[in-house]
Amino acid sequence: QQGGWILTAAGAAHPQIKANTRPAPKSGEEARRYWIGKLPAYESALLTSIGRSWLSFDQLADATGRSQTSSAFRPAVRNLHELALIELDGDRVRLSEALR
Repeated sequence: QQGGWILTAAGAAHPQIKANTRPAPKSGEEARRYWIGKLPAYESALLTSIGRSWLSFDQLADATGRSQTSSAFRPAVRNLHELALIELDGDRVRLSEALR
């Protein structure tokens, strides 16, 4: 059940539903790879470089070749945070627990 809808066994067996669904990721790394493939290029580049350990924005910018003073850097970090893909602590980031 999600958002008030219930998927019945008959509905789940429907060919259109089966063709358009995929199993949930089995690990944090699998989930991370999924999101890297779905996100816009900027966010994808950031998520590729963020790991389990805290990184400063300076370190993240250096690792990705992006400028943290660009108009896209902080909004991209914010988008990753709003999607619960990363944790923020001031100007430091790391992967969310679900992706570790």
